[in-house]
Order: sequence, then structure tokens, then C-alpha cells
Amino acid sequence: MGTVIVTKTYWVLLSEKLSIFMNRTNVHAEYLSCSEPSADVRDQLEPQGRMIEATLQDFDGLRVEWSALASVGRAAEPFFQPYWFSAFARTYNAGRPSPTVVVRKGPRLVGVLPLMRRQAFFGKVPARVLRSLSGVHSCRYDFVCDPDDEDSVSMAAWKALRADGTWGVIEALSVPEDGAFANIMRHAETDGYLTAHWPTLLSPYLTIPPYGQDPFANSPQRYRKDRKKIDKYQARLEEFGPVEFEVFNHYRPDFFERFVEMEGAGWKGERGGAIKCSPVTLAFYRELFPLAAAQGHIRLCALKVADNPVSMEVSFVIGDRCFSPKVAYDEAFSRCAPGQLLARATINEVARRGCRRYDLLGPRARYKTIWAGDVRRHSHCYIFRPSLIGNAYRSGVRDVAPVLRSLKHRLYGDPQAQ
Repeated sequence: MGTVIVTKTYWVLLSEKLSIFMNRTNVHAEYLSCSEPSADVRDQLEPQGRMIEATLQDFDGLRVEWSALASVGRAAEPFFQPYWFSAFARTYNAGRPSPTVVVRKGPRLVGVLPLMRRQAFFGKVPARVLRSLSGVHSCRYDFVCDPDDEDSVSMAAWKALRADGTWGVIEALSVPEDGAFANIMRHAETDGYLTAHWPTLLSPYLTIPPYGQDPFANSPQRYRKDRKKIDKYQARLEEFGPVEFEVFNHYRPDFFERFVEMEGAGWKGERGGAIKCSPVTLAFYRELFPLAAAQGHIRLCALKVADNPVSMEVSFVIGDRCFSPKVAYDEAFSRCAPGQLLARATINEVARRGCRRYDLLGPRARYKTIWAGDVRRHSHCYIFRPSLIGNAYRSGVRDVAPVLRSLKHRLYGDPQAQ
């Protein structure tokens, strides 16, 4: 009888201790279970970042989660969508993996930083560079992350970058001044790493009032007379035949090919900056636009005279924002300002569809600031290892290059000055 009592008491105590242990470790128990953790449990998990040598298949595997992450907050721009990086990787980084920092909080994707490896020179000093998976035709670049937990997600991304020993310099091209990449740089500085900024684009944008109000109410007042002249250009263009403005919210290969020919026939083609001048650039856009259209982000528009386009635009719309990276016009109609007529028609049209911001992208120029006076500042951002060579790299970016740029602007003028 005594043996039975002792055995029962033992099992009762053991059950109680096991219950207490499970209550104390319920977070870990739920996380390790096969089901997805609840919201309360996810909030208690720390973001974990890792570097992967991403292939196009990896990008495709992340596509759904990545697209959702790049559709909220300040990341809601086409340049941060997986289709943009996939098109870039398939063309400009063809045949090479794209080292990518992937940050998860439990099973949930909360951060993506796609990169590529390059050998580059800072001054005349060679460097192993982890560069953003972007270029001139990317418009801007940033760390795509959960806007509700930027600090800890950025810390996890930085830890993954710090653990990778293959780089001497991290270079992120044309990061907006309010971008999330600044958090990664801040964590790097806290760890004693060296950082620098190189100012680049001043990209104009127009804030559009709610529909029903004047869409040009926020355009610069000093260019009011210039905008009034547009009516004269419209009348001048109508002398050649009926003027029509058409919009397509889907991709049309024939439209794109016509755009490429129009752009290449003008000054961009003469200077080698048109899409058709580079087979890789042409392949990039042929890859990009159908992918963007599949997500419902593409917008094509043209100003036509007697059914022939005289100016064309390829743009993207996400939420209540329109982004205009590519515009071309027929220079035979230059005296009619077809590009400006197209800009006016476009702003009126996107205002009607509920857009609150029209982003003209690229560098500031007078033909853009007639419509949009506000600018979004961008910089190339750098992280250097804390070493003698790292100090030399940073000195070149921070100290030497600004002097050379200032001298160049004195001789030739600042192309973005107003």
C-alpha cells in the first residue's frame, strides 16, 4: 500500500512540474509546432536575418510574401517589387547569383535586401563591393522591410551583412533620404563601421489635391505663365489634325516598341542614352513591363495627332501614386511642346483616377519643375569596414569627391540647379 501512495504522489508532482514548464515555454512550444504562430507569439519573436546566394528561382519563391511587403508604407513603389529585381537580375546580373539578405520574424518575411557582388575602384584603390541590385534604370533603391518594426528588422539585416566576410564596401545606389536603409547604416555606425553619403538625384514630384480641386494647385507659382502657354501649344498641334489622349492600363508590346523607336530617334538616341542603344537595357524593359502588368501596376499613355503618337509615357501606378520613369516625344513636333501637353493631360487623368502624387523621378530639370516644385533627395550610401583601407575609401567619397564635383559645377554648371 505504501508503495502505491508514493508512486501516485510522484506522478502528481511530476505532472504539476511539467504543466508549469509548458506554461513558461508556451512561446517556444507554439513556434516549434507545425501550425503558424499566433500574432501574440510572433510579436515575441526576434527577427532573424541570413544571407542567401539568391537565384531567379529563389526570387520567385519569395514573390508572394515580398510583393505584400513592398505594397505597404514607404516601400509601396514599383522599384521595390520582386518583379523589378527579378528583371534586373535576369539582365544586368545574368548568370550570377544575387546575394540577398532575407529577414524573417518566425515564419513571416519582414525584410529583403537584394545585392550583387562587384569589383570596383574607389579612386584608384580596388575594392570588393556588395552593391545594391540596381542601376541607372532602377530610379531608386531601398531596404524593403516591415514598417511597423523597422529598427529590429534593420538590426537583423545588419547582423547578416556584418557576418559576411566577402565585402570591403557596401554600396546602395540612389537611396531616398527617408529610406529604411538609413537604419542599417545607423546600426553599422554603432558597431564602429564607417559610413558616407554621396548626394545624387533631386527627383521632382507633385502632390495632387483631392479630386474635384485644381490638380495643379501645388505646382510652382513662378511657372504659372509657362503652364498657361500650354493652351497655345495645344492649338498649334491641332493644326496638324485631331488631337487625342489615350490610356491603357495593361501592357501592349506594340506600344512599347513604338515608344522605343520614338525615344531612339531623338536626342537620347544621338547621345547613346536611349533604351535601344543598349541591348541589355532593352532586354530589361522587355522583361520588366509584362511582369509589372501582371500585378496591375502598368500604365501606358500617348498623345496622338491624326491617330499618330507624338508623345508617349510608360508609368506605374501603385495605390494612390503614379510614377513616371519614361517619356518620349516626336522631335518633328517640338514647336508644339508635345511632352508638356502630355504631362498636363497625364496629371489631369491620374487626378481623376484618385492619385494623390505624381512622381516624375530622375534628376531635377526645368521641364519637370514647371509642374512639380517639391523634390525627394537621394544619395548613394556606403558602409566601409573599420580599417586603414576603409578609411581611405571613405575619405575619397566624403572628402575628395565633393571638391572635384564642386569644381566641375563651377566650370560647367549644376544640371539640377534652379
